[in-house]
Amino acid sequence: MRTATDIIRECVERADVNLRPLFGVRHPFIHFESGYTPTIINSLTNLEAGSLYEPYPLVAVFTEGMTEVRGVYDLGFSVPKMIIAVRATENLTEQQRIEVSFRKVLHPIFEELERQLRLADFSYGFSLERSDVPYYTESGGMHPRSTTCSTASSYAT
Repeated sequence: MRTATDIIRECVERADVNLRPLFGVRHPFIHFESGYTPTIINSLTNLEAGSLYEPYPLVAVFTEGMTEVRGVYDLGFSVPKMIIAVRATENLTEQQRIEVSFRKVLHPIFEELERQLRLADFSYGFSLERSDVPYYTESGGMHPRSTTCSTASSYAT
C-alpha cells in the first residue's frame, strides 16, 4: 500500500520530468529525501562531502509530526514540515537572491510540485502553504541555502 511519502515522491518525480526543459537538463535533477531531520542532514552532508552528485535542488519531507490515517479505500495524511531548497551563492544581495534562487528555481519547482499534488487523486481536499525563507537551519542560524517551506494535508484514494 502506498504511503504519504510515496505519493509525494511520485509527484516530485513528475515535477522533475516536467521542469527539465525549463532548466535545460535531460536527467533527473530534483533530489528527494524523507525521514527524521538528523537522517536528512546526515544524508545531505554525506552527499556534499563525497559525491559528484549535487543534492540541490532538494525536496525533503520531514517525518516528525507526520500523520497517516488509513481507511479501507483511502489514505489521509498531514505533512507539517516539507522544504524545497537550493544552494545559494553567499555574495548575492537580497534582491539578487530573490531573483536567482526564488523566482528562477524555487518558485517554479514549488508551483509544479503543487500542480502535481493537485493532480493526485485527493478525494477529500488538499492544502499546501508556502513561506519563503532566505536562509534557514534547524537551529535558526544562517546557512547558505535558500528554502521554500511548505506543509501539505490531504486524503488520497
